[in-house]
Amino acid sequence: MKSFAERLKHLRKQRGLTQKQLGEALGIGQTAIANYEQGNRSPDGEGLMRIAEVLDISVDALLGREESSSRPHGDNASFDQMGHASSAMTQIEMDPELRGEDPPLEKYKSDAEVDSDWERERYIELVLEGLPVVAINRVNELAVLGMPVNRIYREILEPILIVSGEMWASGKMAIHQEHAISQSIISCMGLLRAFMKRKPSNGKRFLGVVVNGEMHGIGLMMVCAYMYMAGWDVMDLGAYLPGPEAAEAIKTYKPDVVGLSVTMTYNVHSAEMLISILKDENSEKIPLILVGGQAFSMDSELWQKIHADAFARKGVEAVAMLDRLIK
Repeated sequence: MKSFAERLKHLRKQRGLTQKQLGEALGIGQTAIANYEQGNRSPDGEGLMRIAEVLDISVDALLGREESSSRPHGDNASFDQMGHASSAMTQIEMDPELRGEDPPLEKYKSDAEVDSDWERERYIELVLEGLPVVAINRVNELAVLGMPVNRIYREILEPILIVSGEMWASGKMAIHQEHAISQSIISCMGLLRAFMKRKPSNGKRFLGVVVNGEMHGIGLMMVCAYMYMAGWDVMDLGAYLPGPEAAEAIKTYKPDVVGLSVTMTYNVHSAEMLISILKDENSEKIPLILVGGQAFSMDSELWQKIHADAFARKGVEAVAMLDRLIK
């Protein structure tokens, strides 16, 4: 039986993908794919699921425990020029209970008919009813229907995240409910990766940092996704990264823009300290500092007070703003 490394290389080539294209579809570097195929490293459980999803096979097939032709559509697999899966490749949940009432592929004839307001409300209802899988399947079907990923982000997922955060802050939603919604959205983002269409690279680098002390980075993940689709080279450092390590990563990666995410006002000082470190550096290339998050939404001038260069409330705003600021 072939090793995982051999199977991955075989499956990638079988689908006409380069290591770079597969890495872009997964949101990781070409080097990571090369290490997997050389047997130097192995992906974790989540990584295996993402690889299986993009290659349109089951995890068991990827690991050699079953034939790779066992999943539907595998023989008709196709990828766009960026290595992303076409809608024909995506597994559609066929269990009626997991699709729920009026699933999108039956409710709408095309993505032009999608009622985003209704979909947002229904998504929240489903998660709060303890049915996050049904909510996630609805989003998957919207993508299969042809609704562009950036529109799904803009009209459905991002507003849900904002509303749930506001409901929690006002005491209208328990923290465990807000967490359930956030986690389900992260699952949606993983599924939608296969549908992303990326513009040609603009040669610019964006590095996202969740400042020290913050617990969540989902908003920044969305911004990074928007930037990626807009043609930026993106690196998301996520949460739990102390300020000095974040500064070192920025110095090493040399991004054109650093995006800082702050949700809680008591962590704004961490952002201010990091900005101070970056702007005090004797460097030829000081990145533009973009900030975002609920903490800055509460005070329209706060971003200027901590000497950031720009502030954006939403991912689509960040892309448009940086297109103007970074030439």
